Amino acid sequence: MNLAESVIQARYVSIPFAWITSQDPRGVIEQLKKQDIMHHPSHDGEVAMIRWDMANGVAYENTAGKVAIEKHLPPLSGMPGMGAPPPPKDDEQCLAQAKQQLQQTRMPGIALSMFEKFTPFSVAFFVVLSPAEFFREQTTVAQIWALRDKLKANGRTLIFIGPKPKLPQALTYDVLSLHDAYPTVPELEDIVKERFVDVKKINPNVPDLTTEDLTRAAHGMQGVPRFTAETIVSLSFTEEGIDFDELREQRYERIDEVPGLMVVRDEEPFEGLMGLDGIKQELVEVALNSSQRFGCVFYIDEIGLEMSGTKGGDRSGMSDQLLKMILKYMSRRKIRGYLFMGLAGTGKTSISNAIANRLKIPALSCDLGLVRDPLMGNSEANMQAVFDTVDGVSGGYPLVMASCNSAESISTALLRRFPGRYFFGLPNRESKDQMWADKKTRYNLDPTLSIPDDDEWTGAEIDVCCDRAARRKMDLITASQIVIPVAKARPGEMIQMCREAHHKYLDASTGLPYIYVDPSTQEAIEEQQQGRHIVLPKKRGN
Repeated sequence: MNLAESVIQARYVSIPFAWITSQDPRGVIEQLKKQDIMHHPSHDGEVAMIRWDMANGVAYENTAGKVAIEKHLPPLSGMPGMGAPPPPKDDEQCLAQAKQQLQQTRMPGIALSMFEKFTPFSVAFFVVLSPAEFFREQTTVAQIWALRDKLKANGRTLIFIGPKPKLPQALTYDVLSLHDAYPTVPELEDIVKERFVDVKKINPNVPDLTTEDLTRAAHGMQGVPRFTAETIVSLSFTEEGIDFDELREQRYERIDEVPGLMVVRDEEPFEGLMGLDGIKQELVEVALNSSQRFGCVFYIDEIGLEMSGTKGGDRSGMSDQLLKMILKYMSRRKIRGYLFMGLAGTGKTSISNAIANRLKIPALSCDLGLVRDPLMGNSEANMQAVFDTVDGVSGGYPLVMASCNSAESISTALLRRFPGRYFFGLPNRESKDQMWADKKTRYNLDPTLSIPDDDEWTGAEIDVCCDRAARRKMDLITASQIVIPVAKARPGEMIQMCREAHHKYLDASTGLPYIYVDPSTQEAIEEQQQGRHIVLPKKRGN
C-alpha cells in the first residue's frame, strides 16, 4: 500500500490525525492531490483542503478551501484597551484587513481553531519543519488533543507533514504514523515522461525518449526525493539526448548531502584484493544465490564505536535511539549483515567497495558520528534520511556490511543482525608478495625493485609505500622509512582483537574459524624483556 492509499484508508475509517514523515512536504501534498485523497464515499462534491506553515499561516489548496478560509477568518484583535478596529470603508481596506487576518493564522492555535469550524470531511495539511518548536507550547498540544473526537465525528483529517517527530506523550497513541518513501522506478519513469513534455515545449530539438533511455534514466535517479528527481532529470536533457553522466553526478551529489552518507567512487577491483579469499568467495556466493538482486552495498563504518553508548556511555539516549532504528530497519527487511573486525588498513572497507564494483551496484558508506546531531529530533531525521536513500538506491534490497574494532561494545540484539562475522588479520607472506607485485604494476614501478622489511604490514601500508615511491621517484626501501605499521604502533589492540576473534569469527583470508595462537612462548618473552616488539600470532593456513 503506497502513501496515498494509506491516507485514503485512514480517511475512510475516520482517523483524525496522521503524521507523514517527509523531506519534501510540498511534494507530498501534490502527490496526494493527484491521487484524489479528498474523495470519500459518504460525501459528494468537493471538500475543503487547506495547508498551514509557520511562515505563511493558512492558505487554500482548492476552491472549497478558499471559501472555508474566507468564511472562518479570525476577527482582527485591536490594540489593548481600545477594542476592535473599525470596519473597512472600501475594497482596498477590505483586502488589507483580510491580509492582516491571514497573518494572525501563523499562530498554530488560531489555525487549529479555524479548522475546527470547517465542514465535514475537510483536510488540513500542517507543514511542520521544526516539530520541537511546534510542540513546545503545551496549549497547542492540549488543543490538538481536544480536537480528536470533534474531527473524528464528521470525517475531518488533520495531516502533519515534516521530519520525524518525537511526539508529546499526550499524542503518542492518537497520531497515525506514515512515511513518504522515495519514488519507485515506475514512479520515476512517470517523472521522466512529465519533465520531458515540459522540456520539449521549451526546446523542440530535444530528441524523443526511447524506452531504453526512459528505463535507464529512472534507474539512474533511484535514491532521491521526488522534487530532486524532477530537477536533475530536467538538467540532463540535451539536444543529443539524456546526458547520463550528468544525471549520475547530480544524483550522487544529492546523496552526499544526506548527513553521514556518502557515495563511494573508489573503483576498487575485486580481483585485485589479495589475502581475502574467504570473504570474497562468501560474498560472491551470496550474491549469486540470492533470490533477489542486491541494489547497493550499504557499509556502516565503525558501528561499534557509535553503539558503545548503548551500554551506559551515552546519557543523552541517542545511541539507544539510533540502535533501535537500525534494528527496526534490518528486522523489517529481514536483512542479515556482515560484521568485519580488524585494524585499519586490513581490507574491511576495500572489500565493501570491491564487491560493489564486482556486482556493478553503488556503494554507500555511512558514518554514524555524522548522523548524530545535538538538536532534538535531528539525529532521528538524519538516520531516517539515510534509510530512505539506501532503500531508494537499492530498491529495498541492500547488502549491509559494518566494521568495528571490537564487538564487545555492541549489543547482543545488534550482533544477531550480523551473523556473518569475519576477522581481518595481517596478510601472510604469499599475500604480501602478490600485493607488492600488484602495486608495482599499478604505480608503474620497476618490478625488480627490492621490497623493504614488511613485518606486520597491512595491505594499506604497502600501498602507501608504493605511492610515495612513485611520487618521489625513490626506491621502495627508502620510501618505507616513513611507514609506521599500525600493528606495531598499537600492538596491544591487535592482540586483543586476535583474542576476541578466537573461534568467534571466521578468518577473512580462509573462510574458516579464526584460531589465535598465544604468543607467550619463551622466544616472545625474551624479545619482550629485551625491549623488542612481540611477534604477532600466526594464523592457521599461513
